Amino acid sequence: MAIYSYISLVIGVVAVLANGGSLYVFKRMKMISKTVTHSLLFHQSVIDCLSALLFLPFYPLSELFGIWQDNDAFCKCRGVYWILAVTSTANMIYLSIERYYAIVRPMRHLILFKGRALPVALPVTYLAGFICSVHAFIVSESDPVQKVCVYNWNGNDTLKLGHGVFIFIIEWIIPTTIFIYVHSKIYLTLKAHARSESATMSMPNTSTENVNNALNKCLVSIVLVIFVTYLVCWTPKIFLYLLENCGVKINSYLNQFSVLLLTSNLCWNPFIYTFKYKEFNQGVTRIWNEVIRRKPKMKSYVSHVYGNKTQVISVSEE
Repeated sequence: MAIYSYISLVIGVVAVLANGGSLYVFKRMKMISKTVTHSLLFHQSVIDCLSALLFLPFYPLSELFGIWQDNDAFCKCRGVYWILAVTSTANMIYLSIERYYAIVRPMRHLILFKGRALPVALPVTYLAGFICSVHAFIVSESDPVQKVCVYNWNGNDTLKLGHGVFIFIIEWIIPTTIFIYVHSKIYLTLKAHARSESATMSMPNTSTENVNNALNKCLVSIVLVIFVTYLVCWTPKIFLYLLENCGVKINSYLNQFSVLLLTSNLCWNPFIYTFKYKEFNQGVTRIWNEVIRRKPKMKSYVSHVYGNKTQVISVSEE
């Protein structure tokens, strides 16, 4: 149990530092307002950072120090963490849908994803998180013997089974179905664009079109990797939770491993941005050099000619 708690603590700390760093990069490099996608990626980091901050006191710290878990109020408050966990899933689905409209239906994208579209849609992701996790505030309580938080369904096996099926549908079936449909359409559209471009190679594309195509492919690949990572991290726990609610006895070590894998999903997105997104990678490198290593900024030189003399003036890069 102690090893499990220590690993959870490491995951939580890494998640806070990684997502906090990504938020700093987004803000420092002024990437938030460039596109709706950038705003959603920033929002994803906000959710994951908040989730990690809540995860630390609710899980590893309380388990390591043996505190709070004998309190019903504490057990119910842990539902806030799961609200944010499901909100993260909803935001990821929103990301996939936004990329679908941007590439497959660009004219419709101009209507749906401009102006107030983002501020109106983001609260919906939190509402989805609340609906899926509200049970934690109702059935969570402390086990007086083992002094751990448990779900008490008061012997109502039908309700327990129904909730297991509900979570399986909401957290796995619906996101996976949307993801497969959206990205298959995106793939076919990008493939058709590639064929049309190769057929008109004699007609040079504008530099703006080339940049937009490269950016679209980059952002799609980022969303793709984020979702695949989500599936890898969440699928074992979701299936085990369904089986447990169906009355199947789950091995405790297997359950702990699935929880650790699920929680690790909080850590991966900043690393995905760094390795898959060139602009973000450049921002990380620049901030590392300027803030962490305290490396002086590059200087550019401007020359002025005064009669027969040339004066060179160094100008620091902003």
